[in-house]
Amino acid sequence: MKESRIRTVLIIAAFLFVWVQLSWADDLTIPNEFTGGTTAVAADVNANFDAVEAAVDDNNTRLTTVESSTNSNTTAIDTLSEFTSIAYAYIDDGDVLSGTSNVSCVWNAAQQGYEITILNENYVFSDYITVVTPAGGSYDVSASTDSEGGKLRVYLWDSEGDRTQGSFQFVTFRP
Repeated sequence: MKESRIRTVLIIAAFLFVWVQLSWADDLTIPNEFTGGTTAVAADVNANFDAVEAAVDDNNTRLTTVESSTNSNTTAIDTLSEFTSIAYAYIDDGDVLSGTSNVSCVWNAAQQGYEITILNENYVFSDYITVVTPAGGSYDVSASTDSEGGKLRVYLWDSEGDRTQGSFQFVTFRP
């Protein structure tokens, strides 16, 4: 079930990439330039109009393609809206410096990790999608998540593989 939703998100991302590419207008190149006081040749004037017509037709085709693909992908976009961000925060050594008001955090010295409570959520890692990014100059630090007792657990690992304290940011989604 969760793999299906992740696949849907990837399909939507690919769709949006293609949509942007298709909706981008081509540059218009006018083949002939005229200067004041000179005679314009009908064939050159017509070539300029043909170039404008071709560019307009191309952009119309692109817009028509975008409109039809947008209508056919409404279901995929509706599925994306089912993912709801329920919490996010920037945490520095256990202190919540910014984020949603439903987040609290403590450092668990025995577990060597952070316990994050998300108010009114019984957090089980397999039921949520959480992204954690080490922050604040922690370039040689990696992060992992787990859960226990309805709380999100975040562990930071230094380059030697030891758990450490530091700064990180996270966002949690409920699919």
